[in-house]
Amino acid sequence: MHPPGYFSRIQTRASQRWGQLESDPELAAPWHQLFRQVQSPRHVLSELLQNADDAEASTAAVRIEGNHFIFEHDGSDFDENQFESLCRFGFSNKRNLHTIGFRGVGFKSTFSLGDIVEVYTPTLNICFNKKRFTQPNWLENSIQSERTIVRVRVRDENCLLQLRKNFEEWAQSPVSLLFFKNLKALNIGGKVIRRQRLANGPVADSSWMELVGISNAEKLLVIQSEAIPFTNEASEEVLSERGVGADEFQLPPCRVEVVFGMSSENRIYVVLPTGATLELPFSCNAPFIQDPARFSIKDPAASPTNRWLLQRIGGLVGKTIRQWLANVDLSPKERAAAYGLLKNGVRFSSGQGGACSQIIVESMLAELKAEKVVLTIEGTLAKVGEVVAVPEELFSVWDSGQLLEFFAHLGKRIFASEASEYADKLREYGWVIGLDSSYVLERLMQNHILVPCPNSWPRLNALWSFVENRLRHNDWDGERRKRIKMVPVDGNKLLHPANEVVRLSSRSELLSQEDWKFVMSQTATLNGKWLDWLSKESGEYNPARVLLQVLGLNEPSSVNRIAVQASLRIFSEKSVSLYDCVRAAHIMAALGAAVPDGFLFVTKDGSPKTVGAGIVTDETGVVEDITPEEWAKKHILHDEYTNSFRSCKAETWRQWIRSPGSKLLSFPRIWKKDMTLIGRSNLKKFSKLRGGTEPSEFHYRREMFAVKDFMFDKSLVSHWENIGKSDAAVWPSIAKGVLTAPEHFWIDKVEVEIRDTSINNSKPLDCGTISAEWIQYLRQKPCLPDGNGSLRVPSELLMLTPETEPLRGVEPFVKLDLDTESTKPLLKLLGVRDTPANADALITRLSAFSSDRQPLMHLSAIARFYEAIDRIVVRCEPEKLIPIKEAFSRKPLVFTEAGDWLTSSEVSIFPDDDNLFPIIHSSLRNLALWPRIGVSERPEFEHTMEWLGSLQSRAKLEPAVAKRVRAILQRDPVRVWNECLHWLTLESTWVPVGELRHRITMQSLMKWGELFPTVKHATANLQMVSTDIASQLPFRALPNLGDVVQFHVTDVIEMVSRKNGHGTWLFTLANALGRVKLFNDEEKTRIGSIAKRLHKTEYKFFKRLHVTPYIGGEPAGEPFTPDVLWQDTVLYVANKPVVQVYRGLVEELSRPFDSEKITDAIVACIDRTSDFINEYFDAHFEMTKQLDQSAPDSPELPPAPVGLIEAESTRAEEEKKKKIAVIDDEPIGQNSAEALPNGDRLEPISNQDTSSTTIKKDVAIAKSQAPPLIETYAWNCGFRGNASDRVFVHSDGRKIVKSESPFNWEERNAAGKVIAYMWVTEQSLAKGVEVAYELWMSLGKSPESTVLIVIDENDAPQAIAGKSLLKLKDSGQIKLFPSRYRIVESVHL
Repeated sequence: MHPPGYFSRIQTRASQRWGQLESDPELAAPWHQLFRQVQSPRHVLSELLQNADDAEASTAAVRIEGNHFIFEHDGSDFDENQFESLCRFGFSNKRNLHTIGFRGVGFKSTFSLGDIVEVYTPTLNICFNKKRFTQPNWLENSIQSERTIVRVRVRDENCLLQLRKNFEEWAQSPVSLLFFKNLKALNIGGKVIRRQRLANGPVADSSWMELVGISNAEKLLVIQSEAIPFTNEASEEVLSERGVGADEFQLPPCRVEVVFGMSSENRIYVVLPTGATLELPFSCNAPFIQDPARFSIKDPAASPTNRWLLQRIGGLVGKTIRQWLANVDLSPKERAAAYGLLKNGVRFSSGQGGACSQIIVESMLAELKAEKVVLTIEGTLAKVGEVVAVPEELFSVWDSGQLLEFFAHLGKRIFASEASEYADKLREYGWVIGLDSSYVLERLMQNHILVPCPNSWPRLNALWSFVENRLRHNDWDGERRKRIKMVPVDGNKLLHPANEVVRLSSRSELLSQEDWKFVMSQTATLNGKWLDWLSKESGEYNPARVLLQVLGLNEPSSVNRIAVQASLRIFSEKSVSLYDCVRAAHIMAALGAAVPDGFLFVTKDGSPKTVGAGIVTDETGVVEDITPEEWAKKHILHDEYTNSFRSCKAETWRQWIRSPGSKLLSFPRIWKKDMTLIGRSNLKKFSKLRGGTEPSEFHYRREMFAVKDFMFDKSLVSHWENIGKSDAAVWPSIAKGVLTAPEHFWIDKVEVEIRDTSINNSKPLDCGTISAEWIQYLRQKPCLPDGNGSLRVPSELLMLTPETEPLRGVEPFVKLDLDTESTKPLLKLLGVRDTPANADALITRLSAFSSDRQPLMHLSAIARFYEAIDRIVVRCEPEKLIPIKEAFSRKPLVFTEAGDWLTSSEVSIFPDDDNLFPIIHSSLRNLALWPRIGVSERPEFEHTMEWLGSLQSRAKLEPAVAKRVRAILQRDPVRVWNECLHWLTLESTWVPVGELRHRITMQSLMKWGELFPTVKHATANLQMVSTDIASQLPFRALPNLGDVVQFHVTDVIEMVSRKNGHGTWLFTLANALGRVKLFNDEEKTRIGSIAKRLHKTEYKFFKRLHVTPYIGGEPAGEPFTPDVLWQDTVLYVANKPVVQVYRGLVEELSRPFDSEKITDAIVACIDRTSDFINEYFDAHFEMTKQLDQSAPDSPELPPAPVGLIEAESTRAEEEKKKKIAVIDDEPIGQNSAEALPNGDRLEPISNQDTSSTTIKKDVAIAKSQAPPLIETYAWNCGFRGNASDRVFVHSDGRKIVKSESPFNWEERNAAGKVIAYMWVTEQSLAKGVEVAYELWMSLGKSPESTVLIVIDENDAPQAIAGKSLLKLKDSGQIKLFPSRYRIVESVHL
């Protein structure tokens, strides 16, 4: 193939242009910048498809072969002009405006894939190089192609990935195929997608289309406008963008298009998709001017062309909606689909998508202005604002005629039911008036509205479901639903509210047959056919069935409800007979029913009156006696109600008329009395006059106050005043009438309410409690008789209560028949006191008990007096409390725990730590009066010091007193020493400090029991004082008794049959103490000297030993025989089991060291193995290098308990029955029990000694070359490190490091927080694991964060959590003992 004739000219021109550009970088810069802007693999396929459509191609294909991108189409070949345009940059000769841009740069995007782009056509075989991207080069030896092919070798895998992703996007949403003029099918990697026309659309120039070949094919509506010329302003912008003049380029008319029905995001297209999304239910396509990067379109605010195109699209949509709705050839449902083109809501975002959408919508609305665009229920169109949209559910309830009748009062047409789904959208545009559910429900509740019954039960069911679904969450008590007219009744075509309808039931046994017929003739009954249909309705849940229950119609109505409805029907008649009124009342009484507000009663004057008239039932005739004749005729119930009882019994009637349901009164009504006070000064005067207070704040400036008060009828009050002048008996008659009335007669009428008012609102004012006027009126009258029948003002009387009961016979009380539980609240309101006015009488009675020799016999009576005084004190004003406080401070009126009577200053409410200060009796301690009358909550130290000062000098104190003194000395020892100048001696004598010569502290292990009394008398007992305090002045001036007392052996007989010498544990302990590293040279020398002495000490058992204490060469006590004595280099030990001499060993070995930490070590190491002792010291002390540990033979110790030896020997046979147990190798007596965690105690299981040599054997030789157990455990758990570095580290940041006593290792999380304390020992459960006492205590205190690590049968680490050990203890599988603990696997002990 040879190049066409024009090729050489175009190539030469392009080469010359590049020569100019390469020689002038400033001239070339814009070219290269524009070229870089279009270098995106994402745009390649879109650009080439546009080129194919421009070439009138009907099909195109794209694929990747190896690493080559190949695109081909069946369009026309290049002619000379088109080829010349291809070889330019910045100008295109395309006349079709539907293109990505006007700069002729589409083809150049292919250089984003590779440096060489090849093009094959029937006449051309050429390539372009990226360096000179517009200069064509001819390819020799190429095959002639019948189609146009673009081929690019893709530079890297990343480009290939982007291409494949772009192919997938096109395959999923090839919407642009709808906008191409010629291109109808696209083959993407073998997958063919084509557009197919389905049918004509609902309006002219519209078609239903489908994209065939994609997985989510959709039926789309494509709407085209007519082609019209550009405006002048738009034309100028387009030509400017192309860089040509009007004489060079003639713009053709253009169309705009809309695509409706896409499920994907709607956006703007310029044939190909842009990045501009729309907030609309459709997409659009037009020849928009794009930004240089071809991602979006130019801002319409700056582009007249784009703004004009958007306005055209809006006009097209408006025109489509109008014509679509007017197409009567379509069904109403199909016509209503036009509303789908409307946007949901009329708000727009601030971005470009929102701005474009707003221009479209505004243009659409302008197109539809004044047009008939609302579809009605009749199928016609109406203008905006002429139609109401009712809830969609109502179309399932009533037919169109019934709906029009129901909403006829609005004078509007009704929105078509077929368009109900768009009602909310049209309401936002203001096209329809929306009637929400609340409006419909309110209309259904209006009394004057006649609601037609739907023409079928399913339609009625729809109404019930509508009501229930709307109100079930907003009508918790169902009262609103009961007022809605929706219930069908027998013989009526209208619906009724449920509260006017009853469901028939069987006759009540409380009514006669005749009365039942009378009631039933006056009621509206539920339609039984509706119930039958509802019961047959299938489905698990039906809102109507739920609603039936809410309405109270799920079961037959109660007879009294039926009676209420019947009575209302009776009283609705124009005239009602006395007989029917009485009969109705008796029926209501028989049923115990509450009368409705419209119920009528007949009074003595023969006229029926409503229940609001204040009708009185005068059973005793008292009311008629104290009221005017005319008033009585109009308000007292007619005698016919009690002359005979046909429908109820007399007793039933009497009970019913006193119930709230009858709405009858037993005494003339207390009426509400409203008044208005103007001005704050008048309000303050009113409040003060009525016993209230001034309000702390006002709410409004208007100064108008609404007062709601309560008082008897004014005419009655005037009548009573006239009678009272001559007959005082009227007042108790009134009081008794009120007191014997039911509580509901007066309970809500006892306080005045005052409200601060504005023009539209009011708020309550706090003026304190102001009693109602009728209460204050009776308070001033002698209306209550006392126990003797004398009339008194209420405030002069007491009612009987626990507080006042002690004063019976002393103070006047209300007459007992008026003082009942039901009348007490009202008596109190009237001013009758329920507590004594003051405490004088109670204190006098209490004082009489204080002289009783056996007050505990009368404790309950004493408690009642205290409780009565307590109630007075709680409410007592400060000035009235003074005499009560003085009485308790002067007289011994406080009953103590010890049974004594003391003054308020001599006792406290609660004990102090010493528990010796006098306290109030426990049964009286919780009364509030004690702190109010000056009793201290706890003993004050000033009082304590005064008490110490009262002690007799040099007197020996009683044990209880001495105990209290020791507790006081512990609280503030320095102050007591300096102020009291006395101290407690060893023999509990209170002596001057100047007579003290020695001291003994809490650290002293001195045996002082056998010392002479003179020595004890001169020794200060500081054992209750802390070590820090004892080491300070004035206490450190006294020498320690242990430092001045020497014990001389005066007689000894050693054991000959037992071998004497160093005990192995004693030798190891001495070596360990000698290796302890100390930083104080003086202390180092002292401890080292004692350790060397211990190293040389012989362990001797004695049969007899007499020791005498000496001070200054003189005997200081009687000879005695200790269990243990360490004298020089001999350790004398009694011939007893170790457990019996254990405490003596601790005291003797610890005394010279005078170190708490070393004492703890000695406690832990007595009679332990060498391994244990060394391990303990390594864990708790910083040690120097190992000393020589060769030890002499061990002494013989008492034999081990037989049971334990047998358990060791039979372990193999009992392997399957293993349980964990802690065994004390040296049990002690019952009196030595010590407390353990969780309230357990140490208890012995044997009185025999146990030799350590029989309990465990050292097996360290075989393991001497193995790594330490902690190292093995750490590596097994994923930690790395070694024991010598004292740290193991995990990859997640956790660490295992050395720990403080009593543990030797601890695990920390990445933040450094301790999560587990570990005690690691190379002992096994099979042979027994010994743990120290303090270690076991720590395990008990923190079982969740402690771990014991031992070795198992295979010498591997075995971790046991502290909580696991405690569970075994709690279940009884572990027995605990003091001094040392041994954990072994054994059978039941």
